[in-house]
Amino acid sequence: TRLNKISDHKFWLVETASAEDSNDPYRKANWIKDMFTSKALPKVEAIIWFNEDKEHDWRVQSSQVSLSAFREILNVTYEDRAMLASLYR
Repeated sequence: TRLNKISDHKFWLVETASAEDSNDPYRKANWIKDMFTSKALPKVEAIIWFNEDKEHDWRVQSSQVSLSAFREILNVTYEDRAMLASLYR
């Protein structure tokens, strides 16, 4: 991809999110899985999720299907977030 050609440095994807699709309840979940498992951007060091309910519900927990996909990819339960956050204090 073009991003891989710009620099040898690693980079972050910020304010990343996806909205639910009323015609396909699995579309957002599949998008989450595809994004986190893609080999197209090997220099991505971090992904910052835009977890807000604004003009669309961008939150990872906008549906149980999306939240399950996110948990599966991260292999971390929502309840474990406090433990993870404590590692970075």
